[in-house]
Amino acid sequence: MTALVRRRPGSVDAVPNWFPLVGDLPYKVYLDRDGEKAEAMRLRDDEGFEVCVSPFSAYSALGWFADPITSPMLSRGAASLVETILHELVHATAFLPNEADFNESVAQFIGQQAAIRFFEETARSEAEDWPEANALREAIDDRRAVNAAIASFQDQLVELEGAPNHSERRASLEFEARTRLAILPLRRLDAKGIAKTARLSNACLALRGTYVRDLPRHAKVLA
Repeated sequence: MTALVRRRPGSVDAVPNWFPLVGDLPYKVYLDRDGEKAEAMRLRDDEGFEVCVSPFSAYSALGWFADPITSPMLSRGAASLVETILHELVHATAFLPNEADFNESVAQFIGQQAAIRFFEETARSEAEDWPEANALREAIDDRRAVNAAIASFQDQLVELEGAPNHSERRASLEFEARTRLAILPLRRLDAKGIAKTARLSNACLALRGTYVRDLPRHAKVLA
C-alpha cells in the first residue's frame, strides 16, 4: 500500500486530489503497486509533476467499516502497532473534510501521546519488542526534533520560491539541512542515518508536512 503525492515544479505545496465525503487530500493511496507505478510515470512524463511515493501500513475507513490490522503493522513492533491503531481510531472518531493537515497531524499527535500512556498503564509483556514507556517517549521526542529541523528547511524553501539560481541555492540549503540533522542530540534514533536517508524532495516534504507541521501547536494545546 502506497501514497502518491504530486507537486508542480517550483512549488512546495502538494496538488490535492478530490474525493467524495472527504474532500481534498494531498495524496492518493494505491493498494496495487502496478497501478501506482503507472500513475507516477504518467504524472512525471506526461504532466511534468514531481512525485513522491511513500509506503503506508494502515488506513482508516473513517468509521464506515472496520479497519484492518495489516501484516506491515504487525511487523514493526508493539510500539508502532499501538501508535498506528490509536492514530487510525482518531480518524474514525473525528474527521473534517478538506482539512488534511489538521486530520493527519492531530491523529499523529494523539496516537503518539496515547501510545506513551498505554505503555505507562499496561503491565509489561514478555514480548521482546515491548517498550518501556520512557524509551518510547524519548523516541517520539527524537522524531519531533527531526520534524522540527526538516520543517525549518521547508520554510527556507518557501522563501526561495522564484529566486534566481534556485537549483544551486536549494542544493546548498539541503546540504545545510542534512548537516544539522546529523548533529541533532537524539537519544534513541540515529541522527547520522536520518540525515543520510531523509527524503527531502519538495513532494516528499509536502507529504511529511501534512502529518507533522502542526504537532508543536497540538503540544501547546495539550499543555
